[in-house]
Amino acid sequence: MRTLSIVTLSSLQCLAAVFHLQVEVVDEQGRHLSSVDVACETLPVSASNIWNAPARRQRLSAKTDVNGVAKLEGQHALPQLVISASADGFYTSSRRVASEQKSIQLVLVKKLEQVKSRRLEILTSSLPQDGNSHGFDLMMGAFTPPIGVGKRSDVFIKGKCTVVTTSLGMHMSSENLELEMWHSEKGAGFLVTPRPGQKSFGLSIATGCDGQAFSGLFWPRVAPQTGYVAQWNYPETGGSQWIFRMRPEQGYYYGVLTDFHWLPDGRLRMVYELSEVPGNPSLEFVK
Repeated sequence: MRTLSIVTLSSLQCLAAVFHLQVEVVDEQGRHLSSVDVACETLPVSASNIWNAPARRQRLSAKTDVNGVAKLEGQHALPQLVISASADGFYTSSRRVASEQKSIQLVLVKKLEQVKSRRLEILTSSLPQDGNSHGFDLMMGAFTPPIGVGKRSDVFIKGKCTVVTTSLGMHMSSENLELEMWHSEKGAGFLVTPRPGQKSFGLSIATGCDGQAFSGLFWPRVAPQTGYVAQWNYPETGGSQWIFRMRPEQGYYYGVLTDFHWLPDGRLRMVYELSEVPGNPSLEFVK
């Protein structure tokens, strides 16, 4: 019995990996950040998504010094670690590393001042299906006269669909189906988001034993001022979310269009989120 205990302990010691890791923390401009909390957690599985890895446990913690550097030392019996850094006013940044790695750099993304936004869900049957374009006021969430009470045509919408009634109910016919939206002002338009459906913020870099790596913001904190297209139509939506820019001369930037299509009964459904603050380009909305 005593011999078995010695063998088991010796085996665990052989499996344990000793690591000495230096963590450098900087902001987006490359400036070193002091007094940042740095944590080291074990990663017991080789998962492509570090956030879905089960049973992670915190092993070590430290703070960066005046040079933005923290040192972690320890050992464990697993090949990968997750190193994270967090500080007030910044989004937490994490990175997966192999236990034998000696140094890494983490970039902390500063939080912007969040602005109030409004979510509009429009369900209407008032859009004539005549193939003509009709103005829509995005701030009011209404069509402009003569078919609505909107004050300004931020966008124009053209729609036409054929609804067929069968024994199974009503559905749209794919023939003669049209649905388009476009901006008329210079500098306005639509831009597909880089990660449709993802509305969390953060910077993530995954590198390690599996040899895979990715990095980038999950969601743009500031809507860009270029790259927009003036027009798109129903087949192009593809379930993606779109950023739209409106009233550029007044600084009304940005909304996020999440749904724009015909319902099976022929009505039009639009869902979008919109900043209520003129001149603020941030997409870090607070509802």
